[in-house]
Amino acid sequence: MHRRAVLIHAGSLASTQAMQFGVSLVLVRLLTPHELGLFAIAAAIVGAAHGARDLGVSAYLQREPALDAARLRAALGLSCAASAALAALVVALAPALAAAFREPALAALLRTLALGLLAVPVGAVMTALALRAGDAGQLARATAWGNAGQAATAVALALAGAGAAAPAWAQVVNMAACSLVVWPLRPRALWGRPRLRGWAPILHMGRGTLPGQALTALQGAAPALLLGQLGGATQVGLLGRAQSLAALLPGLAGMALQFGALGRWARRHHRGRALGPAVAAAARRLTGLTWPLLAIAVALAEPLVLTLFGPAWREAAPAVPPLALLAALTALFTGAGPALTAVGRPAWAALPQALTLATWLGLAATFTLPGGAAGTPRFAGWLLTAGAVSLPCQLWLHRRWLGLRPALLLRAVSPGAAIAVLTGATAWLGACAAPAGAPAPLRAAAGLALALPAWWLARRMARRPARLRRQAAPASARFLMTIRK
Repeated sequence: MHRRAVLIHAGSLASTQAMQFGVSLVLVRLLTPHELGLFAIAAAIVGAAHGARDLGVSAYLQREPALDAARLRAALGLSCAASAALAALVVALAPALAAAFREPALAALLRTLALGLLAVPVGAVMTALALRAGDAGQLARATAWGNAGQAATAVALALAGAGAAAPAWAQVVNMAACSLVVWPLRPRALWGRPRLRGWAPILHMGRGTLPGQALTALQGAAPALLLGQLGGATQVGLLGRAQSLAALLPGLAGMALQFGALGRWARRHHRGRALGPAVAAAARRLTGLTWPLLAIAVALAEPLVLTLFGPAWREAAPAVPPLALLAALTALFTGAGPALTAVGRPAWAALPQALTLATWLGLAATFTLPGGAAGTPRFAGWLLTAGAVSLPCQLWLHRRWLGLRPALLLRAVSPGAAIAVLTGATAWLGACAAPAGAPAPLRAAAGLALALPAWWLARRMARRPARLRRQAAPASARFLMTIRK
């Protein structure tokens, strides 16, 4: 049942990312880098508000042993109150934030995206209940309706000349559609009004999870906010395109492989079993899937950017390699947050995030960015530097609270690293083998034509010794039994 739920959830995530990537390919030809960068800044500000909105509701609904009507309605009431307060705060601060970024049009985008906060509570509560029950089908249906509404709205408004407002209204439509789809499916316990009492147990759990969630949201928003302040909206737009190429697949694979991980690992911990091997196995699967793709993105950065986004986005290509290396480091520790929550230490997940943010701020205060598009790859290098600084802290947390030694983690991900090196080198050789002066699509196709078969063959060769060991295990066991007799 769990494997089927993971496959359904992975398919839903894949369709979501494919839709969003397809819509982005349309929008990059209808909107300018400045317009998309302006939307990215507004989305980062509202995204930080989303991180502070949960207050432990999701973790409470997934971890509480017994949920009755009063507890469910209290969780919904807390979620509604927090979302309304944050939406009002975003609307009130919109003019000041627009002035701080020297972008008058930012205020209207913030007011538009604040409407999405009002539609979140219903979907958030139902999502947490679906995760608790492992009901990936419900999540997939809601996501499909939201994606369809978002795609239609974004393309229609962009064709109508709405500019940066097109993706903003599309995001609001997505949230509203997801909530409308799941609300009729709510359990009977949620048929009453949201409760304004009984929040204490939820807030008690949120006290441990909120720092990590808030820092995660701030960490996701900080690059766009810092670069928007230091370099302007155009550089934010270029960084967003480089991130979409470097971080799209690792993020998708991480969300798919971690579906329901908190509940599984919490049950494993309660049975007295160590989480280290499970976290190492999750890292092995994730890096084995994503590191070769990141190696291809590094080797074919410029031809892929020109082929997918067009000549107007050429300046985004130099930012792809450092962002791909950062995504590779992030994939090592994707399971740290759920694992630390499962062992009752969720606040420790905030430590490496705080260190990363401090490093970003230190680099931004110490160095300056060059004007124009040249600042984007340097800023991407800052992000990679901050990720490398937090690496020892991540390894210590795995050793201290999960019992996962760095040597075991490195041994688990070494096959993925070897396959990534082979795949990246093959992609680079394929691109170099293209005729001189060949167009970008031809160079990208030549690199992929060699890299993908090499990746498939290397994965087959890496799996073969494991299969041979599994097949030999019963025979060796029978042999030892014979000796004992």
